Amino acid sequence: MDSNLLKKIFVENDCDAILFVDPKNIRYMCGFRGNNGLLFYTKNNKMLLVTDPRFELEAKQNVKNAEIVINVKESSLWEMPDFYKEHGINKLGFSSKAMTVEMFNSISKEVAMVPIDIIPSAYRYTKSVQEIKIMKESIRIQEKALSEVIGLLSEHPTEKVFAAHLDHHMRLNGAEKSAFDTIVAFAENSAVVHAIPSEKKIKGDGFLIIDWGAVYDGYCSDETVTYMLGKPSKEMIQLYDDVHTAQKRAIEAVRPNVTAVELYEKAYGYLIDKGYKKYIQHSLGHHLGLDIHEYPKIFPFTEFTFKEGMVFTIEPGLYIPGLGGVRIEDMVMVTASGHEVLTTLSKEKKIIL
Repeated sequence: MDSNLLKKIFVENDCDAILFVDPKNIRYMCGFRGNNGLLFYTKNNKMLLVTDPRFELEAKQNVKNAEIVINVKESSLWEMPDFYKEHGINKLGFSSKAMTVEMFNSISKEVAMVPIDIIPSAYRYTKSVQEIKIMKESIRIQEKALSEVIGLLSEHPTEKVFAAHLDHHMRLNGAEKSAFDTIVAFAENSAVVHAIPSEKKIKGDGFLIIDWGAVYDGYCSDETVTYMLGKPSKEMIQLYDDVHTAQKRAIEAVRPNVTAVELYEKAYGYLIDKGYKKYIQHSLGHHLGLDIHEYPKIFPFTEFTFKEGMVFTIEPGLYIPGLGGVRIEDMVMVTASGHEVLTTLSKEKKIIL
């Protein structure tokens, strides 16, 4: 947890406590894994976890460094006027990005609400050694699952069936669940950025995009491979090579103090120079951890500097109607002297079937 960031908030906003409502931040800060909780972090560095009786035992087993408060009002935990008085909370900091209007209206009757302009996941930017270990296990699970089901392509399954097998094998290998809805997109469907697996059979010539990830011990992994099936055209091979080169350029530039703008320019600047500007449809990458998409994303207007211990994806993509799409994604960590690519599957072009 970035204690310096919290200290700065207290100084700049003159509040008595900060309220966290995002379950992922609450877990990160005190260990609580239930889905109904509020965490108050006071200016005296005290944490107060409020939850309902359903999660009392879970809280006692897993919560660390926080006082547990049980409120029987499970659908409105924030309705507790005596709590605010007891703990001297007169001014409460909150993020508008993570609070409902209902909650705000109710709490503001008891205390002064101080809006804090901060990204909720900012407290989790830098990953600890233990977090990296967990994320590497998540990656191991997802990659093992793909290796176990890739042979099914010879049976020409539908996109939907292949995705189901991949999700199932991630669970068999220890994942809690898939990190997001698995994407399997073949041929013309590969030109759709976030394609939904369909009844289309994976048979014939075309790009096959597989974008998948696992959740292990709460932490997410994310990776994308693009294969070429059948007899790819020269245009397909050229498109893959260009996207792959763009990705390598960005990964090679990752180091402490590199900016998001610099990374974006390394990859997409290269592709723009090659004439692909109108086929760029998403960011270069995103942070991840307890959430699959943490901020900031890597855009040409993102003002952000990367530091040691940060983990994010590098995933340039191009999507050309009539030809297909290519996306290549790896998870990368900033090290003291450069970077480490955490995902392990080769992204050299692969032609199968």
